[in-house]
Amino acid sequence: MTVHSATPVPAPTAVPSSARPRIARSAAWTAVAFLLADFIISVAALLSGLDTFDHSTGLGLASEAVAAVAFIAGAMALSALAPQRQRLLWLPAVLGLLASGIVMFGVIITGAEAPELIATIVIGLMAFGLLLVGILGSIRRTVWPWWVGVGVALIVPVMFFVLLNAIVLALIWTGVALTARSHPRS
Repeated sequence: MTVHSATPVPAPTAVPSSARPRIARSAAWTAVAFLLADFIISVAALLSGLDTFDHSTGLGLASEAVAAVAFIAGAMALSALAPQRQRLLWLPAVLGLLASGIVMFGVIITGAEAPELIATIVIGLMAFGLLLVGILGSIRRTVWPWWVGVGVALIVPVMFFVLLNAIVLALIWTGVALTARSHPRS
């Protein structure tokens, strides 16, 4: 004998659009916190004359670990903010940040930098994706104001050309956290 329930079991659904900005802000603030930790590590290394470029030991290892978490948190923030109709276009940025974080964790685990080809592909994907997302998120203030979009689009150049870049990256993610909103059609 089979007993049937009168109450239907709801099917799993996607995250409601009302929760997405809250998730994005939380993830962006997480990125900020870990980037500030990276900044502190970098300053400590500079003041003590130690090297953070060796990501397999000491402060370099700590820097790589906190940066990896920050990049993964950034990927989560962008994933939550992507307007539904543009999610495919936001995917390169999300995957680029996520892959970058995973590669950083790989460096920590193996003690060796990623092969140059893998690093180049990940950085290229991230650069292209963040430029695209910076522009798309700024159009008609879909997700954030234009100045936050400029910051997001410049994340990769900041990484490579700004000394103590973690503080600038933290400011960019602060902008995302403070201005993030869900598009009405997302």
